[in-house]
Amino acid sequence: MKLIYQAHEQAEVSEVGGKGHHLQQLVGWDAQVAPFFVISTQATAEVDPTIEAHILKFLNTHGRIVFRSSMVGEDHLDASFAGLFETVLGVENHNWKESLQKIYSSLNSPRVLNYISQKKIEHQLKMAVVVQQEIQVDKSGVLFTRAPVIPTSAIAIDAAFGMGEGVVSGLVDVDHYLMTRLGEMIEGYGNKVLTSEEIKLLVGESLRLEKRFGNPADLEWGFKQGHLYIFQIRPITRAFAPLKVFADTNLSESYPGSVSPFTASFVRRAYENVFIEAAHLLGYSGEKLKVLEKHCAQLISSVDDHLYYHLEHYYAVLRALPGGEKNIENWHKMIGGKVEGADVPYHETQLSRLDLVTALIRLVSLANRKKTTYQKFLTDLDSLSISITDDMTKLKSSSQTIQYLCNLMDRPLGFGLTIVNDFFIMLGLGILTSSFKKKGWHEDSIIDLLRTSHSLDSVKPLHAFDQLVSRLSDEFINAFIKISTPAGFSPFELAFQELILKGWSNEVMVINEFLNEFGDRSFEELKLESLPLKNDPELFKKLLMWGKQNQTTEHHPKAPATEIELNFFDQKVLKFTRECIEFRETTRLWRGRFYHFLRLLVIKLADQLMKEDVRFKNFGLRDFFSVNHHEWKLFMDKKLNADDICSLMKARNWQNKHQSYPEFICWVENEKLPQFSVILPSTSSLKGQGVSPGVVEAFALVLESPTEILGEELENFILVTKNTDPAWIYIMSRSKGLISEKGSMLSHTAIIGRELGIPTLVGVKNATHQIKTGDRLRVDGSTGEVKIL
Repeated sequence: MKLIYQAHEQAEVSEVGGKGHHLQQLVGWDAQVAPFFVISTQATAEVDPTIEAHILKFLNTHGRIVFRSSMVGEDHLDASFAGLFETVLGVENHNWKESLQKIYSSLNSPRVLNYISQKKIEHQLKMAVVVQQEIQVDKSGVLFTRAPVIPTSAIAIDAAFGMGEGVVSGLVDVDHYLMTRLGEMIEGYGNKVLTSEEIKLLVGESLRLEKRFGNPADLEWGFKQGHLYIFQIRPITRAFAPLKVFADTNLSESYPGSVSPFTASFVRRAYENVFIEAAHLLGYSGEKLKVLEKHCAQLISSVDDHLYYHLEHYYAVLRALPGGEKNIENWHKMIGGKVEGADVPYHETQLSRLDLVTALIRLVSLANRKKTTYQKFLTDLDSLSISITDDMTKLKSSSQTIQYLCNLMDRPLGFGLTIVNDFFIMLGLGILTSSFKKKGWHEDSIIDLLRTSHSLDSVKPLHAFDQLVSRLSDEFINAFIKISTPAGFSPFELAFQELILKGWSNEVMVINEFLNEFGDRSFEELKLESLPLKNDPELFKKLLMWGKQNQTTEHHPKAPATEIELNFFDQKVLKFTRECIEFRETTRLWRGRFYHFLRLLVIKLADQLMKEDVRFKNFGLRDFFSVNHHEWKLFMDKKLNADDICSLMKARNWQNKHQSYPEFICWVENEKLPQFSVILPSTSSLKGQGVSPGVVEAFALVLESPTEILGEELENFILVTKNTDPAWIYIMSRSKGLISEKGSMLSHTAIIGRELGIPTLVGVKNATHQIKTGDRLRVDGSTGEVKIL
């Protein structure tokens, strides 16, 4: 019969109880635990001489100790005895016997017997006792790695000054903190007990121990002079929905903030389609396609109406491209930073030898035929555009429009080629980065070399807009503005007729030319609910006025290209990568045009429904995007009626959200995201990634949306924003410098900054919080440094 177990021993729960077993596990996991030993369940209330000798020796070494009950089965998932058994602090030579007796007596206390009766526990309870040094901590508390109440995705911390028993028993005032698993604060900003460094240490250690524990955990902890001690760990006795790891990275350039249910359902379907198309292009076997289909269907998630990459499935698909795991690293280099602090579940999707050989042959063939293949793709899109435009005129009822809309969303359009093109870019960046490292060059040297040799298609709308503004007189613009032109399917017709009658036919012609070519552009244009210029006359008028007031800045001389001597192979790789980047920007425009067709179909559907059924007349155009495409199909199939659709449009509140979304989040997909507290460092310097060289000083203009400053006259400003989309180019072209919180060397902000010769920084964390409009800034587009002067 063994009566004593030491801290380093890994005894069975039946011998040392739950608390003793978990403490021994903590020691094995290298956690900082106060010295202890365990009196086993074999002992009784009658103190054995062996036990007495161990206690006296322990007291002699540590002076002041703690007795903790340790029950067998006390923290079972079906029944938790937490708080029912005794813990005795302040045990010394004079009171250790009565303290130990108090521990054993709690086994038969009325509250324990009542709990046993309620839970119908029939087995005999067995108790061990943990004997531990009492650490006089400065602050202490409890932590739940999954919060017991919503949001259960968060980590909950209760903290107080002094010893922890007061926190557990609820006898002292505590500070409450809610943290994400990636370190963002949800609640607790301004609390006094824990420093930001202590919170970071506590969260990091709790997640490390949870991973070893294999279950969401409840920890008791304490800090003494900056050192973290873990006093116990136990399972949280309830089930939780699984956590997922999400990143919005460059996705937020296209879909900032909240999106409509229709946009969310379409984007999810679009990503599924293009990745499956890419797999077919690469010649994958039927078996591999079947494996990938389940991942492709879950690449995008809508978390509280914001779109995120679902990294578990996105990584699985990237892993299925030639290059395997390396693709994930290269993808993050291309689009933005990698998530830290959360484990992304692994799925084995790497290619078989046969699939790999087939894919490599296909890739070499596509690379050799790149120019003709890409041109054919763009020509096919042009033909498709004409076909869709013609088809839309033939849709005479809402049922026909819904049917056409759903068919178009499921139709293969060839955009799988853009995934192959992105793979070529990732491959090119990977080769160049590796080559630069071998030569001792910093990989940031690649950035300036990525500047394209001629104007990108994504800059063409800016040049066309500047020409348009120069050809319109103030007199015409003032006359145009006075005409009422509500948003709609063809909103300019009556206004243009009136202007022509007043003698402005040439001006109407040049506006029509611009709108026909670029009128499907808008701010946040890939959000289908964002009306483009050709459907939102008031927005177009404001932009015209603003363009007149604020001319494009012409004095952005492009910095000379970095002087680096490349060998023949690297030159070829660089040229190839540049061409792929140019194609990527060209397809951005085409993607926007295709999205616009879908937008027009929903607008047409809204117009038809308002004419067919009076119940729809009370809704605005944007309300019709509150219904996803699956629900519209159910309506067409008469599985939902008009009242059901109206109820959906009334109930969904995606339009009224004004919150910031974190770039990375480890969260339950269906839980609402809270507002996050931003903890700002006290510094006048910020740091990001320089992606377009040059040094400039000017005043900050901090914007969430470019529409905030339409109508204002601006000069000498540096634009500071969370991220940009293609339509921001009208504002970006007027700025002296660009600062974005998100992005990478190939993000839209970076590419346009290089193209226009504007000093540009991306990845400047919390820039829109730390910089205020009117602050004078110095920006260095090479080093990535921002100085608030």
